[in-house]
Amino acid sequence: MFLYTFIMNYLGGVYILQVNATDEYCAMRQWLEQLDLNEIQGFEEHHRQRLLKEDFIEENPTLIKGCKNVWCFGLKIAMRKDSAIINFVKTRRK
Repeated sequence: MFLYTFIMNYLGGVYILQVNATDEYCAMRQWLEQLDLNEIQGFEEHHRQRLLKEDFIEENPTLIKGCKNVWCFGLKIAMRKDSAIINFVKTRRK
């Protein structure tokens, strides 16, 4: 297991959450499942359920050039223009 730190920028807010997972894709799913939506304006449970159902099919994390164990991906939260940019870092083995 590895510890992953997620940093999401969405509608002017920055949200940080850490999860334990075996790989990047498991970490992305766990992060989405564990987000506290009460703290994030404009991100509702039905958005999360749609994103979980899509299971990051069109979202491949991009390894940040020049960095080790740092990725970035984007999510269209609402069907309108609200997009989030998420960076995440594999920080250590648990």
